[in-house]
Amino acid sequence: MPHRFECSPALWFRVPLRAVTLVVVALGLYVIAPALGEAATRDRAIAGLAVVVLFAAASSVVTAAVADSYAEIEGDTLLVRFEGMFFAAYPLRDITMVQRIDPRRRWRHSLGLSTDWHERLVLSHGGELVEIQFRRPQPARLLRRTVPVRRLWIAVSEPDAFIEALNRAARWSEPAAA
Repeated sequence: MPHRFECSPALWFRVPLRAVTLVVVALGLYVIAPALGEAATRDRAIAGLAVVVLFAAASSVVTAAVADSYAEIEGDTLLVRFEGMFFAAYPLRDITMVQRIDPRRRWRHSLGLSTDWHERLVLSHGGELVEIQFRRPQPARLLRRTVPVRRLWIAVSEPDAFIEALNRAARWSEPAAA
């Protein structure tokens, strides 16, 4: 049975995006509504209305993509999905260490996906970070580049439960056979 851990909620992004969307849609409708009644400007008003509706739809898609962020332990694999644009599967047998970390310059690692392009990948919407270290570099595809990930930092809502589940599932934490 898979164990799923949601990433920390991106309230710093979702709440302002929803507020901006509501304000733009309300102002757009306020400005466009009088023009819908006049025959001379009806085409322009309908085009403006279409732009407002498309903006609202696009912001809904972005909000849904940001909410689609989790880490899941399924069988002998750690599946990671972040913001609907990043997905990776890591074998649990390659994990050498899992620990909670407190990076300095926290603000730098708490806003979305970041990397140093050499060995570290950070997936965070804020919250406490868990570091996962791998025995050998694991490929992670970002844009058109592949990053050799040795350290994955991820912020999940329940870091202690995530660490415990990884420790139970990872091969390195099992006692040696006698």
